[in-house]
Amino acid sequence: MKKLLAITALLLGIHSLSSSQDFSTFAKGDHDINLGMGLGYTYDWGGVGVNTLPEILAGYDLGIADFNKIGVLSVGGIFGYKHATYTYYNWSWNSYIIAARGKLHLTYLTFKKLDLYGGVSLGIRITSGKFNNLYGLSPAASNVGPIAGIFAGAQYNFTQYFGVYSELGFDVAYFTIGLNAKIHKMNKSK
Repeated sequence: MKKLLAITALLLGIHSLSSSQDFSTFAKGDHDINLGMGLGYTYDWGGVGVNTLPEILAGYDLGIADFNKIGVLSVGGIFGYKHATYTYYNWSWNSYIIAARGKLHLTYLTFKKLDLYGGVSLGIRITSGKFNNLYGLSPAASNVGPIAGIFAGAQYNFTQYFGVYSELGFDVAYFTIGLNAKIHKMNKSK
């Protein structure tokens, strides 16, 4: 209980320090780094007897184009890792997803400290695993295949450089939550 109160006090302190400022705008030249965890069986088997850990994700985005009345286009990539086991047949496998992503940050919708976006992804999924067959052998199996996804997300910025995000869609996972760090473009003096 003490830890929960300490975390709540910390978040309220960060919120009060930044409550008068608006950090919602994602601009051309901004960099965004995120680390999160995903839930859902987007590219793995699911069902009775399947035990899976949440997907671990790391991503990067760079704002490349500003469409004045619509939003800012960013491009980047994402890396995901997931481990799963199927106890009934004694199978286990690892999935690695490497994908390029494009996002459209909707800057025409202005909410204080909130960045709304949608996007698409295209990449590959590498799966490697092993299983025990009827003869007790443990052959290894691997597979590489293309993936494509679509998603919508929101990023809430506690400060100018730090926030949290959440995404829904058919991408690396059905539901993703995590932390993000934003590096704003540098203004060059003339």
